[in-house]
Amino acid sequence: MCFATALYADHWAEAAWDRVDRKRTKPDARDRTPTETRNRADRSAAAALMAETPPPFASEEDRVFYAEVGTTIRRRRLEIGLTLDEVSTAVGVSKPMMHKYEMGWKLSADSLVKIALALDIMPSELLGTPDPYEQPELRRLLSAWGRLRTAASRTAIIALVDELSIDMS
Repeated sequence: MCFATALYADHWAEAAWDRVDRKRTKPDARDRTPTETRNRADRSAAAALMAETPPPFASEEDRVFYAEVGTTIRRRRLEIGLTLDEVSTAVGVSKPMMHKYEMGWKLSADSLVKIALALDIMPSELLGTPDPYEQPELRRLLSAWGRLRTAASRTAIIALVDELSIDMS
């Protein structure tokens, strides 16, 4: 064995024994000083606070918007009697992430749609915007449109709506 290899092997063995010794002498919770215990408690409290506090938003309007979406998600979940576990499993996110959504954290459009499906609700209802199909006038218009038989009558209706909308502006 060459000198370099022997030196490396000796160093490796010494490092291995150091790791074993450190494991044996690792302080137990009973051996911690009051400062170490307090720092650990502070870190735990800070971590809990960070989990509850949403990240900064671009504007106050955004923060309020996501808080309202989260409140709507939570209210609907409780309304239909689902647990946080059930909804998070259906959405495909972790339970803590689902809790963050309910607390007002930002969520993607994809997550919003999955949550809406899990809660058996329209995504527009989670956003606080009315569903266009819930407006009675629009429902009547769509029903009448479906009864039109020819393309010429549909074209005439479109031209009429275009003409009326130009007059309004």
